[in-house]
Amino acid sequence: MTDFVITLLNTLIKIDNINDIINQIKNADKYFEINVNNISATDDIYYLEELSYKGRIFIATNLSTKKAYEILNKYNVDAFITRVISAEDVKVFTNNIKFFEHLYKITNVKRGTYFITANELSIEAARLTGFRVIYLSREGKKGNIRSLKEVVEVNSKQYIDGKISDSALRCS
Repeated sequence: MTDFVITLLNTLIKIDNINDIINQIKNADKYFEINVNNISATDDIYYLEELSYKGRIFIATNLSTKKAYEILNKYNVDAFITRVISAEDVKVFTNNIKFFEHLYKITNVKRGTYFITANELSIEAARLTGFRVIYLSREGKKGNIRSLKEVVEVNSKQYIDGKISDSALRCS
């Protein structure tokens, strides 16, 4: 089984002022609030269910734990999430290595776990702490993976190719 850590903002939900939020996080001087009424789910958020069959899913977020669960509940995907790890718990944002060290400690995920994000903000810290980063190119700017559906498909192919012989596939 594979574990996945996924960021919430811009990866699973869309928010109009995401650039303001990212700039606020870069300055790292205070937490921010968002209005749940001003967000919408990404088109592929419901692939979390499929991904949950492949392993545990943890949400890494700069929002409060309460707000993250409120958002996940709004779209009925909270059942697929093992745990939310919030920057408020660690007292540092997701662009800090300390956040990922804390995440390893409380989730017991292994080095090499997938870190899935559509924000460049946390990529470097995740890589430096041993995550395999999947950058979702939501606007087609960078990378070749554009959706959670593609993550599920790629993960399924790797699982079948590496774990089941072709005779098992023919018999099913």
